[in-house]
Amino acid sequence: MKDYKTGLFFNNFTMNLSDRIERGEEIQFIKASVESLR
Repeated sequence: MKDYKTGLFFNNFTMNLSDRIERGEEIQFIKASVESLR
């Protein structure tokens, strides 16, 4: 189950990341995502 959730997270992560890169927000988004994983 954890692997499934991890895969889902990274799928959403990459989709959101591509959207945010277009708006120049990728740095803040990565920082927030890393913090949420701790």
